[in-house]
Amino acid sequence: YGSIGREVGKRLKAFGMDLMGIKRTPDEELRKTDGLKFLGVEKDLEYVLKESDFVVVTAPLTP
Repeated sequence: YGSIGREVGKRLKAFGMDLMGIKRTPDEELRKTDGLKFLGVEKDLEYVLKESDFVVVTAPLTP
């Protein structure tokens, strides 16, 4: 959940979607600021996938 994910999230919230995200490091303040239902770390990926109807991947293409 980086800068691109945050921008996508702003647009999806306009459609009334609940947002969940994954970030490398925990950040409770960011979760509150952006109004996310859940913001977890990499180990929480399985939970987020199970709870989601739609998934948007905004990962950089790096080797």
